[in-house]
Amino acid sequence: NPGMEIAQIAPLQELIADIDLVGRDGLALVRVDQEARISHHAWEDQTFSGSVLRIAPTVNEQTRALRAEVLIDNASGLLRPGMFVEVTLIVERRSNVPVVPRRAITERGGRNVAFVLRGQRVAQGEVALGLGDAENIEIRNGIQAGDRVVVRGLETLTDQMPVRVTNL
Repeated sequence: NPGMEIAQIAPLQELIADIDLVGRDGLALVRVDQEARISHHAWEDQTFSGSVLRIAPTVNEQTRALRAEVLIDNASGLLRPGMFVEVTLIVERRSNVPVVPRRAITERGGRNVAFVLRGQRVAQGEVALGLGDAENIEIRNGIQAGDRVVVRGLETLTDQMPVRVTNL
């Protein structure tokens, strides 16, 4: 019949993710237009960009969470409405700082340590960590720019242990 709705077309180039912010970081550090990275387990090697669109004016009384909306650039069309995604909000960035892969850091005796290649041996050293993401982390001290760090087999290494270098 004339005027009868038979379908709705939803634009998928941009999607909105509803997120709940909890804890002091969620409440104090989030702002409108803040950069966000979005991921979905189906596409492990791909991230989507976005930004905080809106922040609710009040906290949910039952969950004590602050609701926010993140606008997601979905130009690839991979994401669909209703999917669960992981949203990482970028709170701070630093340039020209030493970073290592997260997998290069291990814990020994309650301290964060890394193993640096010194000739044919490794030197274990305590490191102070800074900002990071899922893959890399800033090293505030303990490793110098240009140091080569071990990223595999950390669980069996000890200080001054001889090693064979592969995959340079």
